[in-house]
Amino acid sequence: MHLLYQTIKEIIDTGRVGVPVFVRFIVQTTPIDEQIIDILAQTLVMTGSWLGSIPAKIYVQHRENTAQITATAEYTGGQTAIVSINISTEFASRIDLMLLGNKGALYHDGEAMPTGFDLGVESMTIPKWLIDVIERSLFTGEPIIIGEVLDFD
Repeated sequence: MHLLYQTIKEIIDTGRVGVPVFVRFIVQTTPIDEQIIDILAQTLVMTGSWLGSIPAKIYVQHRENTAQITATAEYTGGQTAIVSINISTEFASRIDLMLLGNKGALYHDGEAMPTGFDLGVESMTIPKWLIDVIERSLFTGEPIIIGEVLDFD
């Protein structure tokens, strides 16, 4: 099976959806060794790659005593994304994805993923600043403007 990340990237590169402007990405996974914040960061890196931009502002929410975390990200190119990670012991892993471009859209409807399914982003580096911003937003309960905490120059 072709990796999800690469498949979406190839479709974007063909221009069939035009310029990507919005992504809604929901990942439901079974408990694994990775922390939920690491999975969220990995998914935000993947989303930013599809959008061709880096986050300018991130707002992360997590309800106490739940295994779900959601981030809203605004990117430097004006794009937006909503990314949600849910850890579940009762249901199989699944992904719901909607990517909107200025000429079309891509959807994945969330069918159960086969055992060992891979998002295909191992080679993508998760920057430390992204983990720091996610944790800071969680701690403060406020959106974090990246430029205020990080100098990209």
